[in-house]
Amino acid sequence: MKTFVVLATFLGASAYAAAQSLTVNSQTISGSGCPQSPATNIIVTPSTVFYAGPSSWKALAGPTVPRASTSANCKIDVDVNIPDNWKFKFIETRNPINATTPRGNEHEVTNVYYFASDEPSKASGVTTVTTTGVQTVVNTYDPLHVWSTCGGSDTLTLNSNIRAFGNGVGDIEYIGGVSTDIFWEAC
Repeated sequence: MKTFVVLATFLGASAYAAAQSLTVNSQTISGSGCPQSPATNIIVTPSTVFYAGPSSWKALAGPTVPRASTSANCKIDVDVNIPDNWKFKFIETRNPINATTPRGNEHEVTNVYYFASDEPSKASGVTTVTTTGVQTVVNTYDPLHVWSTCGGSDTLTLNSNIRAFGNGVGDIEYIGGVSTDIFWEAC
């Protein structure tokens, strides 16, 4: 009986936590991969931060590719109001990509996030891609203790980076929106 009460309390708190929402005060987007235009979308819901530009962005590999073309990033900064007595963090980010990886090549997809209130604490996730084709790379963040402030205002930064390695002619590109789930906790 005691286990049931604890489980019911936990599940009830989780359902309530998911009902929290952020109020967006301002947002900016930058980076070599992000289109610098008003057509770039940053969408913040109670459970997800999603961003996508009007086109894909890519990093190239090969013997004649300039170093500046071997990586591309997209960084968003979103200033938000957080409900009183609540804080949030991110667990993972989903990255829709298309990769061409000839033998000997590999690519990296890196996601980093942090909050202005807790900088320089950062959480990151990195995946090495060695297969060719369309795929969704899911990066899980480490460490998992990077939280927003408890209530009030904070600025979250999410940076997504792709990097192409190798002497074979290849590339990696984002082909859709980057999606990061919000995890809420009472504080």
